[in-house]
Amino acid sequence: STISNFLQTAGWGDASRVPMPGDASARAYIRLRRRESGDVAVLMDAPPASGEDVRPFVRVARHLKSLDLSAPDILAEDPENGLLLLEDFGDALFATVLSKTPELEPTFYAAAADLLARLQRAPPPIWLASHTPAQMAALTDPVFDWYLHAFDHRQRVAIRTDVQQKLETALRQIEPAAPVIVLRDFHAEN
Repeated sequence: STISNFLQTAGWGDASRVPMPGDASARAYIRLRRRESGDVAVLMDAPPASGEDVRPFVRVARHLKSLDLSAPDILAEDPENGLLLLEDFGDALFATVLSKTPELEPTFYAAAADLLARLQRAPPPIWLASHTPAQMAALTDPVFDWYLHAFDHRQRVAIRTDVQQKLETALRQIEPAAPVIVLRDFHAEN
């Protein structure tokens, strides 16, 4: 298979494979563990036939690393087939760690805020698309598509329209004087 060939070429052909939780996309993630060394990595399978494209992920990861910020190392890539072999950051999510050691919460969130401030001080890369407030508000679509199942379709549409209109209005009021980079998936579980 394409995945087996990719992993073999990357030197991970003998690794065990364990599926990981997905996200709000067609991507699949598989944790790999080499049998001999115990090394771990993550395979991202982002099928181009489903509209996925790994190239923006690669560009953003490399940009963040160029700013000395944390992003997974890209160990191997096959963008034509939507495959990336990534550094595995493990399972120590904010929420998981803080549930066991809540006293770390101020430290963790201060570090996250510091990271965002550092990112905003750096100019965004010239290849990064600009978004209007309306486009930014529309980027909240997955919230309504994935989390409002208790409401019928008409209610979901009404809630989506109301929230997105209010968000667009707020974004127009705080539009920065200079462009800034926005990380859509910057949250405690990521």
